Amino acid sequence: MRAIGLIAAMLTLLAARAGASESEIWRGVTPGEAVIGRNTTFSLDVSGLLTGERVGLYTCQFRTSIVDPLRGVHEERSSPVTVFSPGAAQCDAPAWDLPAVDAVLELYKGDSMLAKQGWPALVTFKPLVLSVAPQAGTAGGGETLTVSGRGFYEDAEEEYTCIWTDGGGASVASAACVVTPGSTRELLCTTPAWPYPAAATQVAVRLGAAAILSDGGARAMAFNYTPSCSSFSAAVADATSHTNVSMGGHGFRSDEPASCHFIPGGGVGGVVSPAVVHGPNAISCLTPLWPEAGCVSAPDCQHNASLRIFLGETLVCAPPPEAFAFLSVWSGVAPTQGLASGGYALTVRGGGFDVASEAKP
Repeated sequence: MRAIGLIAAMLTLLAARAGASESEIWRGVTPGEAVIGRNTTFSLDVSGLLTGERVGLYTCQFRTSIVDPLRGVHEERSSPVTVFSPGAAQCDAPAWDLPAVDAVLELYKGDSMLAKQGWPALVTFKPLVLSVAPQAGTAGGGETLTVSGRGFYEDAEEEYTCIWTDGGGASVASAACVVTPGSTRELLCTTPAWPYPAAATQVAVRLGAAAILSDGGARAMAFNYTPSCSSFSAAVADATSHTNVSMGGHGFRSDEPASCHFIPGGGVGGVVSPAVVHGPNAISCLTPLWPEAGCVSAPDCQHNASLRIFLGETLVCAPPPEAFAFLSVWSGVAPTQGLASGGYALTVRGGGFDVASEAKP
């Protein structure tokens, strides 16, 4: 049975070559690779080709290992050959809507395959990156970045990753990216946290350890990391004392003055307190003496203020509206003594008193 199969294969090959003469042979191709989406012309090492018809008589056929699930045959793409002389010919890389894979190049005359001297000719089709979107995100990471390009392969043996690098050389890498199912043009990556001061970066894409070429240019591959907050150490403070409030986050910069803005629930007025940047991940400030009305007690207190963090003139953190509370506090009375018969007017000192409310003893 094995011998029969071998004979059948040989007969098939002979039939395929029936239209080509023994003098029409080829030996190789240069270059041995093409970037998908870029114009590539292949020079063919040939002998004995006919020159009467310069284009159309011969064809370059690129056959891949990818099997079409509907037809059950290997995917292939082709392009016409231009013959300059019996020993000089070229063909262009065909329009390539397949993943970036190796392809076996075969040279055909009509439906007949020309004899190839030596090993099969392999051409490597390489992926190409064009752009990323969105082009800005918080330094805390966790957002989806869409990479547009050509030739992405769901079944690639190695992983795709994205690398973000700023102008000073600081960089971070993503976890493995995912090719959009059924697509060769879209790659989804999750932005990692940026542990440095927020910066403008450039995104590069790798397949394993190899960098994927980009035709997008610096503008199309730009990504701007912006500062973000993730935690606050306090949400309640006395109206008459300075309470330290620490903000955890990512991307805080120390090259601009930082400030905490405490704004009343009505959105008008408020107090600005200077803040200190302790590094890319921490800012702190002291609560001011609160000149507005406060709450009576913490358990039942309705949050009555907003806290906003600025670096220079840029708002970098804004918890939900009215997410901070100042408590009404009394610190003393005057006079401190009097006759038992009473009748004295006591002045209560403190802060956060609501002048619109009715005072109760």
